[in-house]
Amino acid sequence: MQSGLNICEYPFPPAYIQRRHHCQHQRFYLGWQDSAKKAASKADKPAHPQADYFIKQSHVKDFGTDGLQTQSLTAEFTEHLLAKERLELQKPQLQFYKDGNITQSITSHQAEMPDKNKLVDFIGNVIVRDLQQPELKQTLKTETLTVYTEKKLAQTAAKVTISDQSGRTTGVGMEADFNANTVELQSQVKGLHYVN
Repeated sequence: MQSGLNICEYPFPPAYIQRRHHCQHQRFYLGWQDSAKKAASKADKPAHPQADYFIKQSHVKDFGTDGLQTQSLTAEFTEHLLAKERLELQKPQLQFYKDGNITQSITSHQAEMPDKNKLVDFIGNVIVRDLQQPELKQTLKTETLTVYTEKKLAQTAAKVTISDQSGRTTGVGMEADFNANTVELQSQVKGLHYVN
């Protein structure tokens, strides 16, 4: 155990969460740093009255059986709504990894995660960055995006804009496979490509 890091189990409100695969079982490590005793402020309370717990500065890491990190999910503020059976995240960031390197990063204003499904619904100014070739500056922008984290698949029915140094392509509706690094736009596809 690290100095200053307390390990506990739910329902305490941790500031750091880590999940590891170990011996084919998932284990959860919850903890929080108690840097100084201070009076509770409005920022230390859940925004939603139905929240049964909340987490500030959450960070979840997922590892494969080979011990390498496969994904991470961070958020500035996370609340669990028991009645709605979901987590609500503010300013989330999901990152996928391959061989220890970040391959894609997904950010948005907020996100929702149902308790019983392994997916994240990103909502508001969703930006997907492909980081495998950072010099190309490839981004995908939309307003909503559902990401199936285990399969590394994503879909939306909303308008999508894909851009890089060579141009911009738009369409409505999309399916993406982050494993195969493919994106399929469903309709109203238009492209603008720059000529050097």
